[in-house]
Amino acid sequence: SQGRIDGGTMPKQRDEVVSCALPSREIYDSSIVIDCLNGSTLTPRVIREMKDSGVTVVNLTAVEVDHDFAKALRDLAETIETVAENSDTLMIVRVPDDIRQAKQTGRVGILLGMQDGEPIGRDLGRLETLYDAGVRVIQLTHNRQN
Repeated sequence: SQGRIDGGTMPKQRDEVVSCALPSREIYDSSIVIDCLNGSTLTPRVIREMKDSGVTVVNLTAVEVDHDFAKALRDLAETIETVAENSDTLMIVRVPDDIRQAKQTGRVGILLGMQDGEPIGRDLGRLETLYDAGVRVIQLTHNRQN
């Protein structure tokens, strides 16, 4: 048990490795798993991959970086429409209970996010509009050198 924090022993044979992996899959499948930043576009392939991954919630960059407020609202409307068109697989997450509902119904929760605050500009009232539109995550800045 040396070298293991949990005091467990290292598997000595291949069968033990396989049996060791099974509980971790069960833990993953029963857990709420959150992808904390995903900049993908919701194409049919991406939606299928999200679903197949077993992730519960994805913080989706729903507004393109550098978009102004009007473009941000259009981006959000487009994302919300895509989620509605795929409601058998996706759902918008606005409150914690939505996360549990996504898990229980086998859908991927979409947490609408932005990677910069540029659409807000100097008008903090826009925060309420974005919140009402479903945005729950806003990074303050985006490193454009990435």
